[in-house]
Amino acid sequence: MVQHLLILRSIASRFAINYNVDSTGGTVLRRTPFMLLDLFCTVLFISIPGLVISVALTVSSAFAGPITHALTGPSTTSVSQGGTYGPITSSITNGSSSSYPLTVYAAVYTPKGLWVDTACVPMTLSAGQAVNNNISRFIPAFADTGTYYFYENLYDTSGKIIDSTSVSFTVTSSGGTDSETFAIVVYPDSQNEVDNGADKVSVWQKQNQWVVNNITNLNIVAVFGVGDIVNDPSDTAYTTATVKGYDLIDNAGIPYLTVAGNHDYPNTNVADRDSSKYDQYFGPSRFSGKQWYLGGYPANSDANMAIAFDIGTRKFLVIGLEVFPRFEAVSWAQSVINANQDRDVIVVTHAYLKNDGTRYLVNDVGVDPSTTYSGQGLWDHFIKSNSRIFMVIGGHDICSPTEAYLISADNGNKLVSQIFTNHQCYPDNGSVLLLKFKTSSGIIEAIPYATNFEENDPEGIQYTFSY
Repeated sequence: MVQHLLILRSIASRFAINYNVDSTGGTVLRRTPFMLLDLFCTVLFISIPGLVISVALTVSSAFAGPITHALTGPSTTSVSQGGTYGPITSSITNGSSSSYPLTVYAAVYTPKGLWVDTACVPMTLSAGQAVNNNISRFIPAFADTGTYYFYENLYDTSGKIIDSTSVSFTVTSSGGTDSETFAIVVYPDSQNEVDNGADKVSVWQKQNQWVVNNITNLNIVAVFGVGDIVNDPSDTAYTTATVKGYDLIDNAGIPYLTVAGNHDYPNTNVADRDSSKYDQYFGPSRFSGKQWYLGGYPANSDANMAIAFDIGTRKFLVIGLEVFPRFEAVSWAQSVINANQDRDVIVVTHAYLKNDGTRYLVNDVGVDPSTTYSGQGLWDHFIKSNSRIFMVIGGHDICSPTEAYLISADNGNKLVSQIFTNHQCYPDNGSVLLLKFKTSSGIIEAIPYATNFEENDPEGIQYTFSY
């Protein structure tokens, strides 16, 4: 039986999904920002064996027709924080003698009156077809306590409601706390902050100062820049803002990493791979001697670089790769991973996911596709064959949405979280992506944050995923 895509939005109560991995590997789940529309949502969808979670945005009465629909909850109607509620059995049957297209909406309604985990699933049921699915909900350790409702609504192609049903469950306090929490800060493309007038430069400086000011209370352990750290590499662009901002991070003593984006090459001429100006300010001379710095590629360059750090008993290796990296750069990255087999790996590269949550299929910056990897090429030839890689982070695509992510299974059925973030069209916000690792809950919260206004970024979307 073929099932469909889930598009997820996690808001205040911080739900995450507990789901089965496609045993064949490949894409399991795509998640992109979701807008609540009057009747229909515009979604990307793919086939997923073994999973469907659908959503309701409204509650309405059922109507008499060929479709029958039921939700059945488990015998236990309560679950503690950090537990899993389910399975909820969803059954949809087409009792007519012809095919029936419909759209399924699903959502969880929280005790605070918020819709979370919203999703939209178009499907067509053939004559007499029945679709049965078991749905489980992982409840993070810090979810709100109280009564929740899981809704499913069915709509026909005209927007007419076919059926609405729900099950309720209660989340109770676990009485525990997440004893080990730390954060990694991701800088989206910063080119329009550092190279766009004095007012934007002040936003950039405030962004870096915000990180320094919050190292202790948020337990920030590292900063990653996804590239395009300037708009066009010049001494003025680097020294006026970029270097001064990163100097604050450097002086704070936490590990950090940048990669070369297309705008970090003169006239965005990536084909020549002239990173000399980039390396003048962000090359080995900046990082040499730091305990966490492992070196770069090619020789005397950090257009590709690696760092390593430990958080308690957890060991991390971070590989930074140039925009659409050359085969040789990826071979270097593989040698670094081979030499650090005891470390979990994060890959940071400038262009990997597009803002629709799909990987780049072609290199769009004028480099030779026969000697470089697109996002899809990186997945096929590097990422999915390395069991230690659990996260990939990139930027580049513009302008809206500002966030997207993709969850895929590697060759060993281990899930890899792939993240896109880019707020360059909103340089007044001083945006960062805050990744909060909550180890006892087994989740990561992704929170776009506008440091200039010290509030969650209104252009972004919060989500959670397991690790």
